[in-house]
Amino acid sequence: MAADASDGQTVPEDPKYLTLEQVAEELQVTPQTVRLWLDDPDVALRGYQFGGRVIRIRRDDLEAWIEQEAIQKTGERRERLRGYRSGDPSNASRGERKSG
Repeated sequence: MAADASDGQTVPEDPKYLTLEQVAEELQVTPQTVRLWLDDPDVALRGYQFGGRVIRIRRDDLEAWIEQEAIQKTGERRERLRGYRSGDPSNASRGERKSG
């Protein structure tokens, strides 16, 4: 079932393209954070520009990005934990206890 937009148009419940505001709401961040992610070359979130300033993010791209971020962050946490356990300060992140 589709929802009604404030302008009276019908909006699909699971649209193919999302606004910055929709992405921000889904991820519980601000639209500005989403815009920063789109502008950051180290963040692989893709946006599509339509008609000048209108930016949309494909739902499939967002879901793939979330999965990739989860995998990457899990790997980074494992590396920090290995460094922490081994006592190797070059592998442990700042502020963590190092054996010695």
